Amino acid sequence: VEYINPPSSCIMDRDKRKAAFKLKKAGIPTPEIYRVSSLKQLSVLLDRVDALYVKPNFGAMGKGITYVTKKACYTNFIFRGNKIISRPYDYKWKFIRINSKRRDAFLNQLIKRKFIFEKEVKHKDIKGRKFDIRAYAVYGDVPYFYARTTSAEKFVTNWTQGGRIENRNFLKRILPKEKIDQICDLCKDAANALGLKYAGVDVLLDENLEKPYILEAQSFPGYERRFNLMKYLIEKIEQN
Repeated sequence: VEYINPPSSCIMDRDKRKAAFKLKKAGIPTPEIYRVSSLKQLSVLLDRVDALYVKPNFGAMGKGITYVTKKACYTNFIFRGNKIISRPYDYKWKFIRINSKRRDAFLNQLIKRKFIFEKEVKHKDIKGRKFDIRAYAVYGDVPYFYARTTSAEKFVTNWTQGGRIENRNFLKRILPKEKIDQICDLCKDAANALGLKYAGVDVLLDENLEKPYILEAQSFPGYERRFNLMKYLIEKIEQN
């Protein structure tokens, strides 16, 4: 049996920490991840960095995300009775602010569960919206990519959580062709580093729209309706 994506690569890809480590080892830029083992350590860290995104090691669709600064903490989990609870549906997990009295208890639960503490990469504000990029890497090519946007004050761009998929002209208006080509090459490198012939790769640019970071690469991505990804994938399989 020949696999498009080997099962071992798919399993590893689901582990965000291992995947990020493998990308970093391959020289691919990713947001900085910190090992946090106590509230005191977290407090010291927040003296050095403006903000952190805290993510489950295994997760998808923008669910279970927490945004924390020295003064505030927002999450789209439910926090009730000192327990972190997932919402009973996949879409539109509403972010809530954890009040100061419960903040430490909530963050301590994230630490105990070994969540990923990732440095925020500041977004560029484009007319009141921020964006990231989803690109499809298929057998060494990037046949399609698009931007996902949300209001600048929101925390995730996933369309499942209220983000918007933009048409191709959105990126062409704000990025030169050379930068788009650089991003596509980086996505191909990321998929290759993870041993994936087919991947949805998420990319974030810094505030100056200069340096791209690979957020993650998924071995079973959803796909945008404006491009027939399955048809393209089948054609590639037949060629290979």
